[in-house]
Amino acid sequence: KRPRPRKLGDVVEKGRRWRSGRRRLQSGAAYQAGFGVAADRDEAMRWYRAAAHRQFAPAMINLAGLLLDQTADE
Repeated sequence: KRPRPRKLGDVVEKGRRWRSGRRRLQSGAAYQAGFGVAADRDEAMRWYRAAAHRQFAPAMINLAGLLLDQTADE
């Protein structure tokens, strides 16, 4: 079992190395909310897409929400 990261910035870093859909979802959420990293909508979408490609349903839902918000802003 891997040790749990203590800070959200650590979650983002571990999401880059680990292929877990859950870790990628957490990285996307960190970028979306700006927790531990600078808020970046495009980077959040990239992480959610990476998790969605792993068939991780919560990431698909978050990605859909961002895409809907993006179309509403246009």
